[in-house]
Amino acid sequence: MVAAGSGRALVDLNGEVLPAGEARVSVWDRGFLFGDAVFEAVRFHRGRPVLWGVHCLRLLASARGIGMERVPPEEDLAARVARLIERSGLSDGTIYIQVTRGDVGRRSDSEMPAEPTVLIAVNPHTCLAEETYARGVAVITFEDIRWRYAHLKTTNLLPRTLARIEANRLGAHEALFRAGDGRVFEGTSTNLFVLKDGVLTTPPLSDRLLAGATRAALLPLARRAVRRVREDDVTVADLFEADEVMLCGTTTEVLGVVRVDGHEVAGGRVGPVAKALRDLYRSEVLERDGGGS
Repeated sequence: MVAAGSGRALVDLNGEVLPAGEARVSVWDRGFLFGDAVFEAVRFHRGRPVLWGVHCLRLLASARGIGMERVPPEEDLAARVARLIERSGLSDGTIYIQVTRGDVGRRSDSEMPAEPTVLIAVNPHTCLAEETYARGVAVITFEDIRWRYAHLKTTNLLPRTLARIEANRLGAHEALFRAGDGRVFEGTSTNLFVLKDGVLTTPPLSDRLLAGATRAALLPLARRAVRRVREDDVTVADLFEADEVMLCGTTTEVLGVVRVDGHEVAGGRVGPVAKALRDLYRSEVLERDGGGS
């Protein structure tokens, strides 16, 4: 991994700015006890958040989806984020926002807190080495054992953790969640695109996958690089037969896949569309939102 930017990691915890190592959250917080929380990770470039509006709206939608009230409005969150980035001295990095339902001073399954816990942290950004993008990565498929709120970005990440552990054990970069009928939905932290005969397909939005901010930004851009773009079911068999397979995400950008479940796909090489989409992402999204011309 390659680090970018200089400065220091800072945290805004319920409005108080602290060095990351000094921030403390109650042991009775429902996020710690029950995973009763939502989160977002947002990249910033040249001091400006990338795709901020999409990420913030998704955070608020996730909170509404689990009945979490009293979440700070977008304007308040944006102001806190801007202050934190400025005080950190970082040019490039990652913003992590987590909102829990809060705590009532003791462990309680039924008593709900009056106020949430709001954590915002900024850290130097770490990105993949350039040779990884050029070489491509291996992925595995993993049985989708998640609950029916996969479209909400909550901190209940045990299924993701188990999938990641299995991918690491098998020497793969990512795990793709698959159903019993062979449909593939998304990775543990990425969305999926498959190219076949000039048609670029990504699985349709549902309660089985997250509406990725990078995915949404790439859809209109992809029409410059391919004949047709569509949202439709993708199966494991489709991955094996694809001309190109690629992942996308906030810190992943666009990454070519060359092996799936141990089988070589796409000729074992990163294809031209993956490269073109990454270039478009960098010029049209990263540089635009991150202060470029």
